[in-house]
Amino acid sequence: MSDAIASLGRPLGLRLLLDRAVTLVRRHGKTIYPAMALPAALLQLGVVVAANRWTAHWMRSLRDAESGDLSQIFSGCSGFAIGWSVMMVLYLVWAAALGRAALDGALGQPIAMGRAWRWAFDSERIGTLFLVGLAVGLGFLALIVPGVLLFLRWNLVLPVMAAEGLGGSAAMRRSWALMKYNPRRQLAASPMVKMLVVLVVGYLISLVVSLLLQLPFSLAQQFLTLRRAAAGVPPEELLAGAGVLSLQMISALLGSLAQSVVAVYISFAVSLLYLDLRHRMEGEDLEAALSELESTGLPSATPATEGEGPGA
Repeated sequence: MSDAIASLGRPLGLRLLLDRAVTLVRRHGKTIYPAMALPAALLQLGVVVAANRWTAHWMRSLRDAESGDLSQIFSGCSGFAIGWSVMMVLYLVWAAALGRAALDGALGQPIAMGRAWRWAFDSERIGTLFLVGLAVGLGFLALIVPGVLLFLRWNLVLPVMAAEGLGGSAAMRRSWALMKYNPRRQLAASPMVKMLVVLVVGYLISLVVSLLLQLPFSLAQQFLTLRRAAAGVPPEELLAGAGVLSLQMISALLGSLAQSVVAVYISFAVSLLYLDLRHRMEGEDLEAALSELESTGLPSATPATEGEGPGA
């Protein structure tokens, strides 16, 4: 067994995984971040404006419902459902493009964001991510813990689709198998533990940075809303003012820009974990095949001695 094959059996340590993800962010950040942060910011601004308008519409509908008019409530619900569906599809496309670009960077290949976006606009890939999200959401409804476990098990679906061309349930099964791979049965080497740490670290960084950036604008928004309420502004109009909406948009924009940095970092870490697990699994399979060949006792090819052979 060669040293190269033997080295594949050593898992990538958690600290090294996190450090390499930081290195990739520094190396490819100028390429990947603007192409991902701008669409994410626009999407977040759209969500804020839509939520602001929908909230005002809903409160007016409740006021009208007291007089027996329920039509506004039904129209508001249908509009919200359509808007939410569009936003969800756009987010899945965004996540797929980020995952593809991060995998290219982790492989040492040039990152072409146009290619990543074209790859993301695929019905099978969007459907796979939607299926994963639906199953994880149902898991969270079942006392949260099943949702967390499913989310961790299927967190490699994106790199699996990008690197192996799988989709649907096949990509989900492959991600599940990779995340179970822990031949040494060590907690520190568990892919589940590594993935959980990566996500928790990313969440904490995003939470702290977003809080620092958004807190002044959130406080100003609360102050403005309370002042409008004291001035006798109707409840359905409290959030509809230009000042309140502007503060909401600025806060959402800054939060989105910070969260995009963390999303890029997490995507690189997930890609590195996928490559590490895949190489070690394939290395173990190759090692087993070589061992099987050695155990069969195949005859060695020895040169014929003098006087032997055909026509001797």
